Amino acid sequence: MSTPSDEQALIDFPCDFTIKVMGKAAADFENLVRTLLDEHIDDIERVNITHQLSKAENYISLSITVNVNSREQLDNIYRSFTAHDDILYVL
Repeated sequence: MSTPSDEQALIDFPCDFTIKVMGKAAADFENLVRTLLDEHIDDIERVNITHQLSKAENYISLSITVNVNSREQLDNIYRSFTAHDDILYVL
């Protein structure tokens, strides 16, 4: 059984971390994700985002690589994404 201190030791901060976000394909989905990230990231211009449409082009997945400084910052990003109704999955 892992403890919080064991869990924190798995990631050395600061580091680049990739988050995958999925939602319905819409022209403004990436802008939505950038807006949510802007609340937690100092330099949004350094964020690397790649996207992939589903086969039927109904859904989009974004792979977002950000530089995070702490576990708390990473957790806050995940909370922000999972709380938004337009974001279906966060990995």
